[in-house]
Amino acid sequence: ASDVYKRQNEGLIILSGAGQGEIGYGLMNESKQELIARLKRYQQFFPDRFYIEVQRLQKNTEHDYIQRAVNLAVDHDLPVVA
Repeated sequence: ASDVYKRQNEGLIILSGAGQGEIGYGLMNESKQELIARLKRYQQFFPDRFYIEVQRLQKNTEHDYIQRAVNLAVDHDLPVVA
């Protein structure tokens, strides 16, 4: 998949997929090191076009996810989209 990201991403933006995406999963389930490695890959393939996505879906873990996602965005200078 990374080859496709490299070749076919001109003009595209990418959203993190909120809690259901790789970054959201990583925020709630992976070590910080694994999460940051994954995040840097997206930033490399989509410079200035990668957005941390948050959603309100009335799930029990929603507040914790949103707080972590916003903190991640602030720490890595990424825009947030809801």
